[in-house]
Amino acid sequence: MVAMVILDGVIMTIQYIDVRPQAGGMVRVTAVVDGDVQSVSKACEKAKQRPCELVIKQIMKKRSLDANAYYWVLLDKLVSVLRTDRKEIHRMMLARYGVTAMNGDRPIEIAMLDFIDPKELGDIYVDPEYTKDGMTVYRVLKGSHEMNSQEFSVLLDGVISECKELGIETLPDEELRRLFEVQKQ
Repeated sequence: MVAMVILDGVIMTIQYIDVRPQAGGMVRVTAVVDGDVQSVSKACEKAKQRPCELVIKQIMKKRSLDANAYYWVLLDKLVSVLRTDRKEIHRMMLARYGVTAMNGDRPIEIAMLDFIDPKELGDIYVDPEYTKDGMTVYRVLKGSHEMNSQEFSVLLDGVISECKELGIETLPDEELRRLFEVQKQ
């Protein structure tokens, strides 16, 4: 697993990490990182002087710009055929093929009174899960701009399938394979 660490605003790629228990319930973490020596050294010195947050997260490749552009081209074609607006089609595709936003290992959910329209949330995408005590609980969906390449590939593949079912022309299979290969790299 490739991971990165952000310490006092300095981003470093972890090459090696070792975690060992210490006396008094403490844990010693040793990491070998790639990064500018001066920046890493400065960040570590600042960390000694005051409390700071150490964030470690896996590096996920973002979606490719070509795949993103093609996604929006296909959405516009769906808008024409289904006679609806772009934002509504985007929400529909995210609900069908998107990814639930997570807080750690827990899905993010929002409960709202039944008479409130979730579209009033603006650019927060939600999908109804269940109703309880006069409220609807929605799962929050990642926006396409927050997806990694694998998640976005699933979304794009779903949109391509929807287009084909409606007789909307898509790229030839060979071009689609190339687009998805670029997306994976």
